[in-house]
Amino acid sequence: MTSPKPRITIGIPVYNGEKFLPECLECLAGQTSREFTVLIMDNASTDRTAEIARDFAARDPRFKLLRQKQNVGARQNFTDVLESSDTEYFAWRAYDDLCDANWIETLAGVLDRNPWASLAAGKVVGVKLDGRMEVNSAGPPASPPQTPAEIRALALSIVPSWYYGLYRREEIRRVYARCRELFGYAWSLDILVVLAFILNRALAGTDATSFRYRATDFSQSYLRPNHYADSWAMWRAFYRAATALLHESRLTPSEQCALRLTMFRIANQRSEKPRRIIRGALGAWLLGRDGRVRSGPLLRVPASR
Repeated sequence: MTSPKPRITIGIPVYNGEKFLPECLECLAGQTSREFTVLIMDNASTDRTAEIARDFAARDPRFKLLRQKQNVGARQNFTDVLESSDTEYFAWRAYDDLCDANWIETLAGVLDRNPWASLAAGKVVGVKLDGRMEVNSAGPPASPPQTPAEIRALALSIVPSWYYGLYRREEIRRVYARCRELFGYAWSLDILVVLAFILNRALAGTDATSFRYRATDFSQSYLRPNHYADSWAMWRAFYRAATALLHESRLTPSEQCALRLTMFRIANQRSEKPRRIIRGALGAWLLGRDGRVRSGPLLRVPASR
């Protein structure tokens, strides 16, 4: 007797994740739902990541290891694990993140009960490496925002980890491809993806389950540009992408008009802050500095499709 096809795929794009991957996999194995499969997309790791995933898959047939022949970058690895799925629902899971045992079951129930929703997310808890809680955010509203004011409030309060919620697979394939087409950076791409669902009134939330991420600031160290020219280029690209998503949404022309300034505010909050860009440029032009917009090592991060 063959097992029924799972309804849900959890995709784990990972590179050199041996430190936290075992705990992430054990967390998923302990979910109350059994209607899922896990695809571990190893981005040509040089540590024990592949060995850990292979051993886990040997013990639990719901887990499968896929390996890139060479490192393709984080954005492409996220894309490839999404394209490798073939189930009704899909979620990305970072290799160092965790969740409550009822996370899959609860979010699948949210999508089942709300055909208007294509993304479901719960509460978000940020945890530092020493175990201290950093952030505790409520889930999105259970019903879609109706007025431009409600959409604006939700868009300006986006929690980046809603990106790691549960999607209808065909819809996230479409949205993710469009966001990648509009915006060539890895930094802040998660905000644009969630924004697209908010603008289409397709985000549903619940406080009945929690997602937990480790607050390491690791991605900021290599994904976020630190030179004023790169930061300015990313700000412009983000603003243009957000505006394009607004114009392509199902909102009426009058609703879109009411939210145009909101796209500017989101760009200022979620991509780069103009005052930092101006300060970096003035420092380079007037004082002969290196153009950094923040403290730390100088990073030149180009756009990467």
